[in-house]
Amino acid sequence: MRPSTHEPRNRPRPLVALFALGGLVIATGLAVVAIGVMDLVAANSLPDPFHGEGPQALADGASRVTWGAVVFTIGCYIWRAARRRGGRDRLGRALIIAGYVLLGVGLDRTLHSVVGIWAVPTDEGTDVLVEAMLNFLGWGVPAAFLVWLGVDLADEEVIMTASFEARRG
Repeated sequence: MRPSTHEPRNRPRPLVALFALGGLVIATGLAVVAIGVMDLVAANSLPDPFHGEGPQALADGASRVTWGAVVFTIGCYIWRAARRRGGRDRLGRALIIAGYVLLGVGLDRTLHSVVGIWAVPTDEGTDVLVEAMLNFLGWGVPAAFLVWLGVDLADEEVIMTASFEARRG
């Protein structure tokens, strides 16, 4: 026999404060993405976006878009926390959020270092790319570990993912 839909569930009531905080953080993330896109459009309208102030402006705009995505994702985890309870869940979410902040720092530093490739001769470009990769790995590996640990503790799923596909010819 199926339980009536009018009977109270064993599920705890959602915490409205976490819904509100999560919604605010999500809206902030979307606003930061929009500002970053406007910055990228403005940087592309510079006389030469790949020299002078252009590379830094492009990195700043891309960085804002990245931080907006990170803030949006953190807001989603806060929003989802409204229906969950327990110390493991809260600790797991704190680790997930810390991991995403580290990921944001790594992406930000990588974006700002990789635009240096436009300012160096071709034979020195490898050094810039190695620096960018080391920047990302230095921040990204601990970030991935924290998110992995947090996802396991909170019995959560990874929300922010990316994929890359290379095509030949």
